[in-house]
Amino acid sequence: MTRLAVDLRGRPCRGAIAVALLVGLLSACAPNWVEPDADRAGRTFVDAVQRADWPAMDKALGPELMADPEHAAKIERVRGQFPADPPWSIKLLKSSRSASWGRAKDMPERSTLQYLYGFANRVLVIDLSLDQAGQKVVVDRQALAAGQNPKKIIKLYQVVDLQVRTADPQSVAANHFFGTRKTALQWGFLAATFAVPLVMLAAAVAALRARGLKWRLAWVALALVGVGSIWMNWATGAVGQTWAAVNLLGFGIVRGPSPLDPWMLRFASPVGALAVVVRLLVLSRGRRAG
Repeated sequence: MTRLAVDLRGRPCRGAIAVALLVGLLSACAPNWVEPDADRAGRTFVDAVQRADWPAMDKALGPELMADPEHAAKIERVRGQFPADPPWSIKLLKSSRSASWGRAKDMPERSTLQYLYGFANRVLVIDLSLDQAGQKVVVDRQALAAGQNPKKIIKLYQVVDLQVRTADPQSVAANHFFGTRKTALQWGFLAATFAVPLVMLAAAVAALRARGLKWRLAWVALALVGVGSIWMNWATGAVGQTWAAVNLLGFGIVRGPSPLDPWMLRFASPVGALAVVVRLLVLSRGRRAG
């Protein structure tokens, strides 16, 4: 345990550092996985919207969206943001999938996709939600010619939501880290985001060096535990929190892949570090009393 965690003489374990760096690198390089059939259905629908291909759009819309009497007007407003020329580039920014086991039994699998469409004089961020509406068997002619099993199952999807935003220079600049003037509350939150892990590390080092502290490694680990998560939208200053979480060195400054995504700051309440500080104070008073 000592070799995996930390050396008792105060030197960090090289193996633990290497493992941590490897895990961080692998997580940073993890591919943005997407359901291929959902991706294909999403791109086909966006192309139909730009071309005003209403038969193709009507066929792709989900029943709830079709039942909305304003759905045609909404699509027209969205289509008005598209230039006439075809996109120069299409990039999948992020994707997520809600499998049926994670939702109600009668709810279909849902894929949420975000694309970045680049045009000659405009950049659009497109958010799509698609529900699986069944599947069908098709024949793969290349597999048939190669003597392989030509039958292939394709998932069918219907669009249940579409949002299009223009990434104009003003909106992009507003989400830069130093893009707009910040309030004292925002700068204070930024300071707290950096202060919390420092407090945790200081408590861990103090526990590691404390004489007479039983279960020293357990107290070191506890010092790095934070409860809950307090977050801030750095662009707007909006603050929120959730307490149903336990984090190790719980802090972060992250931004999504979209140019319209704001920076998000978060930190956890350093409950473990405070417990370690109290324990060390009690231990110190006990030594002085003795």
